[in-house]
Amino acid sequence: MPEEIDLDQVSVSPNMHSTWEAITTSMAELLHRHGILLSEVDEKARVEGDGSLTIFAKLPMGEVSLRVPPREWAYRFPRN
Repeated sequence: MPEEIDLDQVSVSPNMHSTWEAITTSMAELLHRHGILLSEVDEKARVEGDGSLTIFAKLPMGEVSLRVPPREWAYRFPRN
């Protein structure tokens, strides 16, 4: 099973960051219609077996995610 980590433990390329920001903007509008604040949603990441990263947010109506290729992300801090 892929390891789940906090999104603040990784850095992603500017392109992937912009894409996720666009997704969260749309997500915020949808959540607002359901009376949920975006700040209440926990953004996480999963390190996949192929080295890619999946950024995701679990919502009451499902999960929103973005797959980030291995070359477009890195850990922000050294791994022990």
